[in-house]
Amino acid sequence: MVILIASEDAVASQSLAEHLAGPSGHQVFTAAGLEDMEEAAGSLEELDVLLFSAAFSKGRGKELRDALREQYPGLQTVLISNEDGESAPLESITAWLASLTETEAEEDDAAAGPVVLGDYELKEKRRTTEITDSFRAVQRSVNREVILERLKSGLFRNRAAVKEFRNLVRARAAVSCPWIATVFDAQETAGTLFYTRELMRGKNLDELAASRAHLTPEECLQLLRAASEAMTWLAEKNVPREPLKRHHLVHGSDGAPRIANIAAATAVPPDEASEIHAVTEGILRIADFKRGHARELSHLMGLMKASGPHALTTWKAVLREARSAVQRLAEARTSSLGEGRDGARPHRRKSRAPLLAGIVAVAAAGTALALLTKKNGKPPAKPFASHMVKIPAGDFIFRDGQKLTLPDFWMDSHEVTIARYAEFLTATDGKTEYDHKDQPKDKKTHEPADWSAIYPAAKTGGDWNGYPVSLDCPVFNVDWWDAAACAKWLGRRLPTEQEWEKAARGTNGRPWPWGTEADPKRANTGADYAEQPGSTPGAADGFVWWCNVQAMPDDVSAYQVFGLAGNVSEWTATWSPHAEDPDKKTPVFRGGDFRHNSPAALTTSWLAKSPAYAQPFLGFRTVADEEK
Repeated sequence: MVILIASEDAVASQSLAEHLAGPSGHQVFTAAGLEDMEEAAGSLEELDVLLFSAAFSKGRGKELRDALREQYPGLQTVLISNEDGESAPLESITAWLASLTETEAEEDDAAAGPVVLGDYELKEKRRTTEITDSFRAVQRSVNREVILERLKSGLFRNRAAVKEFRNLVRARAAVSCPWIATVFDAQETAGTLFYTRELMRGKNLDELAASRAHLTPEECLQLLRAASEAMTWLAEKNVPREPLKRHHLVHGSDGAPRIANIAAATAVPPDEASEIHAVTEGILRIADFKRGHARELSHLMGLMKASGPHALTTWKAVLREARSAVQRLAEARTSSLGEGRDGARPHRRKSRAPLLAGIVAVAAAGTALALLTKKNGKPPAKPFASHMVKIPAGDFIFRDGQKLTLPDFWMDSHEVTIARYAEFLTATDGKTEYDHKDQPKDKKTHEPADWSAIYPAAKTGGDWNGYPVSLDCPVFNVDWWDAAACAKWLGRRLPTEQEWEKAARGTNGRPWPWGTEADPKRANTGADYAEQPGSTPGAADGFVWWCNVQAMPDDVSAYQVFGLAGNVSEWTATWSPHAEDPDKKTPVFRGGDFRHNSPAALTTSWLAKSPAYAQPFLGFRTVADEEK
């Protein structure tokens, strides 16, 4: 039984809803105001009972009740509190609902024979609108349950209504996106015009919230990816559509996401930003952030809730971030990088190859994985000092088409290396003059986690954590405070997101530094990452984790900036609203790294957990406002 409680007393209605949704299994929704009541009228596929307080018994409340009675045939309504605020006893409400259930059972037993339209047998009426009635029906020839939408009998001779109905059916039947519910059939039978569509089994966002159900972060991400792919498909195919509502997003009973078919006969420009905010609120009500890997969902939710230049205001932008989040989540399951505390040294799982860091026998055995990045035993490279290249002033394309203008600036051609960072540590030992003004007082050093093992290994061309490292590798395990201080010591600064993206994409918005095709051989990515199932370590690009910053000459932008699509991701100067607390901001990092299955699209940004976040896949490069 589907129940709607309309009461301005939110506490009392919530308590009643929890009681009624308990062992009885009723699906219960609440409305604290007239707007909530109107939203329920537009979102519920069916409604059996309306329990309302005195505040909803007159004026606009009465009009809405009358409209609901027309929309949901057989709707039962009852007043549960008087104007003095006195509520009916809980036992009375429960007993009345029980009597309704018994009455429905008796009516079902006495029901007449089946109603048949062509190959379809009508089972129950679900809802009604101004022009249609909808039924749950069964297609008898294949024993398939469907939703049957029938033009109201009184409108069958109305030419305008018939034309509008046929145009709607044509529009929805033409949709072939795999996430969107399918239209099966359209018929005219015995003076009746109808079409049938997929019965989406499962619960929509509002129903999930009403039933106190929760989805894992991965299930939420998959639902968001499906919704954004569906809306982007409709936009790219120029298919007019109705506004997307929360109840159009369904988590299927089989776990797969489904999106309602909202194609329309006439174009109504959608307000995508408002749709995204509404869906975000719906997801936040049902997401269980304590189950599984929640960081990717939190990051995406933060961007969807944000305002300003980092906000996701189009479904195409949401799709880009959702796809990246799903990919990173898949990588996280197999990644050797643990999700420990910020700055913690990762603990690598044992791979199939016989690699055990620190055991001399491994080097003597000459495993293929070690030799791949040691370049057949060559001595360690000499320290490599990056030079800066000019990024000329002018317009460029940012993210999904936003046209921005930047003045001249200069950027490091390569990421800051271990050798260069070691010079910074030596020069600033014990000094605080280069610390960022907001750096926490308890942060006493800019030495990366496990530096006492990383630096000696780099100087001798040895291994750290089981993987080769040299002075020409990008520095890693640095947090944002470390990167900002080193940049200041160099007389430079960290790049903004806009500067980073212009240097990477040029002026024409290319998706990868070199052009329009993702080529895993051009960048040091995770196509051959040691922890990826079924991969051959180093087979695609010759490296497994980091590589020397000058080792991938084809990972280069139009401005001769190297290593933007792979190797390590890079800190920026940009801070964005925190995913879990929009009033708090945290820094953004950009670029691909050695974990990603393919070169990362240059529009992708990641939100760090905090400025203290430090990882083996994260480094930095610097920029300057004048030539250095």
